[in-house]
Amino acid sequence: MERMIFFFVYNDSCYYQFRHFKTHCNQVDSYFFKVFVKEKKIYLNAEIDGTDPMIFERPFNLISNAEILRCNSPINDDAYMYNMLELVEPKKK
Repeated sequence: MERMIFFFVYNDSCYYQFRHFKTHCNQVDSYFFKVFVKEKKIYLNAEIDGTDPMIFERPFNLISNAEILRCNSPINDDAYMYNMLELVEPKKK
């Protein structure tokens, strides 16, 4: 298994991170990312096409809050997280 780690930083003030696990040895994926402003916050829209597809849209985190976050969630509130994202099939979102 291989993992791709993505770490986006915007204007040295906010960030978003996530991992994408490749479960097949010859897996070829296409990655499409869009960073945009929505409701006065910076967001990441990611679409991964391939064997294990993912589609999600999430707000960036303030770098000043990085110390209290793990996997983009408060350290004491990650029970529903796996691979830094809620488990949602792309077609159902």
